[in-house]
Amino acid sequence: MKGPQYSYSFAGAQLPAILWGALIFTLSSIPGDSFPTLPFTISDKIVHGGIFFVFCYLVYRALRNQTRFPKLSAHSLSISLLFTALYGALDEFHQLYTPGREADILDFLADSVGGCIFAVVLVIAHIRHKSEQR
Repeated sequence: MKGPQYSYSFAGAQLPAILWGALIFTLSSIPGDSFPTLPFTISDKIVHGGIFFVFCYLVYRALRNQTRFPKLSAHSLSISLLFTALYGALDEFHQLYTPGREADILDFLADSVGGCIFAVVLVIAHIRHKSEQR
């Protein structure tokens, strides 16, 4: 998908995705009995989807706005979807070794769906943008 090209530094393009991935890893490392409770009820699947929606966006942005590897930039959406799903799978695997936590295929699916929802939103925005230019 061809969009407007901006000039981003490493700190502006790649670092946010790295930091978000580190945040996901850190949260996954909290033992189950130490995990804070929220003052309201929300499905953990929605939380997983939202966290990985943002992760997919940040990975897409990092790939899209780098210039060193043109093929990564050209295929940034499909690569970011694949990377998001892979990171979700690794996150669930990591939780197998975190006390009080367990791997859950439904969490992995929610992670992947979050990335897919980002892709759908991006494609719709791109289509709308193209139709407005006509």
